[in-house]
Amino acid sequence: MIVLRKITTMRHLIFLNLVKVSNIILLTYQQIRKHIRRLMDIIVDDQVDDGIAARAYKILQHVLQTSGNAAFQNIWTSEQLDSEQGTLWENYVNFWKFIENLFTSLTKVNKSGRIMMLLDHIVSVIEIDIKIKKEKLNSTLLLKLIPKSCGKVRTNIKDPINALLFPFHEDVSIETARLSQRILKQIIILSHAGHICSSSLITEVYQQMNKFKRSQLKLFLQTMLSSTFKCMLLDLALRNTDFSRIPRQNRNMITSPLSLVKFVNIYFDSKPYNKNDPISLWRHIFILCSAFQSYVDSKTMRVGHKVFCGLNDEERKLIVDKVIIQRIAELTKRIDGEKMDSELKKNTKFLLEIMSIDIERIYGWCLENSE
Repeated sequence: MIVLRKITTMRHLIFLNLVKVSNIILLTYQQIRKHIRRLMDIIVDDQVDDGIAARAYKILQHVLQTSGNAAFQNIWTSEQLDSEQGTLWENYVNFWKFIENLFTSLTKVNKSGRIMMLLDHIVSVIEIDIKIKKEKLNSTLLLKLIPKSCGKVRTNIKDPINALLFPFHEDVSIETARLSQRILKQIIILSHAGHICSSSLITEVYQQMNKFKRSQLKLFLQTMLSSTFKCMLLDLALRNTDFSRIPRQNRNMITSPLSLVKFVNIYFDSKPYNKNDPISLWRHIFILCSAFQSYVDSKTMRVGHKVFCGLNDEERKLIVDKVIIQRIAELTKRIDGEKMDSELKKNTKFLLEIMSIDIERIYGWCLENSE
């Protein structure tokens, strides 16, 4: 084993000495593709010393910094794959299966840091590519990696979402969650630009989110990077709840855009369909509170020490007149009457306490903006 490790290390050292950043830029696209794939394989090869893997990572980073995203445009097709490019590429099918396999491999403790290093580099390539092409997002690398649909707008988003949300079905670190969310954020940017169908994206994410356990759901929502998308996602989640308590005259608001008025007249009276399951009740309240916080975040902007609030007059009135505080108190009283484990009930009520604190904070902003 030691001899094999030494031979592998020596072989990769020779390769790294041959591959110089200045030389890689002058290579043909086919040669660049092969070298970059080989460098990626070195990073995750558990037969390679950490120093060699770090050196391979630095070369990739130098290529990205000096030649931009161009060198990484053509490495994700299954063309020109051979054994010299390393075991990482032996079963390569497509980019999203590749990403899912990397996330799966994070359970292998002996090289999880190496996989994180490679994932971080891949995410950086995608982010830089979108930043460079912000005026022409239809030519981005990420969009090309999403399967085409019949029309111009991509609707076939299932495989990318399955791959990106795979880590949240496991007990992963917050660092892993953030890597997944960074890619998801870039997909959301393409969706806002009209290149990916927003409703398809929200539906796919919602279906995956429904399968998460408590801790996984918390990690997923707390690490999400787009407040606007989170609002749309959680609005969909709350629309799929029991509205039997809602007065008939208010039900036309169920499909209306998210607003504080909708929270007061619809969502504070909604409940989970499985009302006898304490976990379902906790999930419902957690989603309600998360949606509220995300909506407020999307409507406020801090500039220096001043906060500008984008709530309309009707919404401000609900805050100033303490209507929302009253609705939270009513909901807390209903939670008190539920048969729940004492610790779970305490955690559920704490979510509503945090919402009350947010309301008091917004109340102060409303007063400042009215002066």
